[in-house]
Amino acid sequence: MSCHACGADLASPFVFCGQCGARQDRKAQEPSADPLLHYAGPSGQTQLPPSAIAPHIRAAPEARHMVWKHGWPQWRVWREVPELANALDSPAELVEPAPEDPAKLAEYQSVLHEMLTDGVLETWESEVLAELRAEHGISMVTHDRLAEAYKPLRTGLLTAAVDQCTMRGFRSGEHCVMQLRLGNASTKGLRRIEARVATSATTGVVSVQTSRVAPQGHEVVLVRLTPDVAGQHEFHCLLTAIPYIGRHSHYRIRSFTFSVARPPAVPGTQVINMDLSAMQVGKIGNVGSAPQQAEAGLVQEASWVTVHTSPLTQAEAQGWVQTRGAALPRDPAQTGTPPPPTGAPAPPTDRPPPEAPTAGLSAADPTWKALVDSGLDCGLSLDQSQAWCLSREFPKAFIQWAWSKGLFVVDLWAGLERHWCLVGKRSGWQAQRWKRGSREAVRSWIKQQWAQGWYLTGCDVEPDSWVAIVTQGTGWTMQAYTTTGPTPESWIQRRVARGEHVAGLQAGPELWVCWTAEGTGWQRQRQTVSTSWMDVRASVLEGWKVGFFVTSFAWRNRRTCAISTSGCGITQQGLTPCPSPRALGEAIAEKWADGARVHLVGHDDDTFWLFWGTSDGTI
Repeated sequence: MSCHACGADLASPFVFCGQCGARQDRKAQEPSADPLLHYAGPSGQTQLPPSAIAPHIRAAPEARHMVWKHGWPQWRVWREVPELANALDSPAELVEPAPEDPAKLAEYQSVLHEMLTDGVLETWESEVLAELRAEHGISMVTHDRLAEAYKPLRTGLLTAAVDQCTMRGFRSGEHCVMQLRLGNASTKGLRRIEARVATSATTGVVSVQTSRVAPQGHEVVLVRLTPDVAGQHEFHCLLTAIPYIGRHSHYRIRSFTFSVARPPAVPGTQVINMDLSAMQVGKIGNVGSAPQQAEAGLVQEASWVTVHTSPLTQAEAQGWVQTRGAALPRDPAQTGTPPPPTGAPAPPTDRPPPEAPTAGLSAADPTWKALVDSGLDCGLSLDQSQAWCLSREFPKAFIQWAWSKGLFVVDLWAGLERHWCLVGKRSGWQAQRWKRGSREAVRSWIKQQWAQGWYLTGCDVEPDSWVAIVTQGTGWTMQAYTTTGPTPESWIQRRVARGEHVAGLQAGPELWVCWTAEGTGWQRQRQTVSTSWMDVRASVLEGWKVGFFVTSFAWRNRRTCAISTSGCGITQQGLTPCPSPRALGEAIAEKWADGARVHLVGHDDDTFWLFWGTSDGTI
């Protein structure tokens, strides 16, 4: 048995892990006959048993399939996993799937739509789809392609609960208050959650909203209603999650019923008192107790009942509000683009494909068109504030084009048999120049540039050639840099202790290259060095919670080094793994479409790591 938290080997039935201190239950953690593995393939990353991973590999044998589980230091190719290699040891199994019948494909898509539109794919639904695929000869690749359209609907970001205590006192014609608890089940904070409530007991739509909602947090909102009619009524609610980055997402609370009581009637009875001893009769009319009212004071502690939420498309949410005479909040990510010129076709409602930014701007820029036509892997944001390229050769022409457009090289490295270059705008930067040559020649040139007020901001390291890029206008006052075989942990600690900050970090085939600077205006830094990517990722995520964002990232000889900085101008950051250059380009285009910026890109032995987010314009 291994520790569920860190993967360490354990022996006794009940133990505390010696590495992380977590208590273990041996019986509860006995591996099943088909244990779950972390799987990363063409359709994304998930957890599946080997028997479910095998069809993905059969359907796309030429694609990249990686697996990982607790206790392994890194991801493995599927052939290195005995459970998969034994199941797929026959080359004859890895063949191109037969053509699919369009009629059967349409039937499968209809069933898939029915099962995924509620936002949850249950176990029995997965089994039905698997049987239908086997009967109709539909591959997992086709399934993944069709299911990708419903990916935004399966995120399940919002949760909801209603307080039944406040609803027990609902009476028609009286002021009533309903409590809703709205939760953010995602890993990113939300600017707010808006709720639009409609009931059969009231007219119109009541709108309320939360303040900002932390990841895994929740907020309570009060919905004020005055029911018109007593009896049983329906409750309908549309939720809108408004993030700091990206488009709005919409969710529907599953409708439920609630009761509204009638107000107590005022008694109008007559009471006759007869005193037979005195032979007197007294008649008192309209006598009775006063109408019973709810007990005054604080409402008792809330009793929350969870209600089901399911995602809606933009069109479905728009239809919900239109039928009730309301409107959705303005979404800058969808409505922020200017209207097209007169006579131009209307822009598509869906997100543009990754090629759209390149294709749309190449006609107006012959130099950029020439770069694209040359076969260079590259992309340009719609606002032309950022561009990237990934080239087999050093991208000299791309950098010269960027400089002609007022863009500066902000991220540069060589690795995975390619040269990566990211260009963008930087506050205060005035000019850049480069030097290409041997290590000794480049080092001497850098020192000469320091004397003229130019500082090192980029480095491309190859076995027989180095490229250094220096920048004027950084505002720095002093700089130092080093090259070393081991990871420069101790050197970084000494320089940071002197008040400097790590301004760049790169790794070549034989050496690490690191440079620091004074006068950056940044606050604090911390470094993470490990042979385990999971440890580095955990450290990065922890840093985000306290305002530290990755500003330098490098990998060499199975060791990863990440530098996180506070007060650097980054306001929010995300991380996306990309298994191929194509996946990297698509991910960048998606983030640009969501209004985010690329901060930097790193790599390990087979994966690109895209760091993206928002900033205040200084970085």
